Amino acid sequence: MSVSMILALIAVALGGVVTAIQAPPNGTLSRGLGHPVLAAAASFAVGLIAMATRAIFRNTWPNLSEACSLAWRSGASEQSASYFWWQS
Repeated sequence: MSVSMILALIAVALGGVVTAIQAPPNGTLSRGLGHPVLAAAASFAVGLIAMATRAIFRNTWPNLSEACSLAWRSGASEQSASYFWWQS
């Protein structure tokens, strides 16, 4: 088994661990805010702030023409995410 495969498996395992660890704080946040959608919005906002902060302090930025050519992909992922949200 290659090193990259082992690293990928470790990353997947750690993702599962983090997901399991996140459930109790999300439940507590849901009870504290009184509604699970408010808890999800708060969790999303914290993640958005963390990712935006990371993006702002990047050392390099992509070429604007390259970024514009990929814009349709982000719209497709937003549509699929909203579909799954409405299904739950």
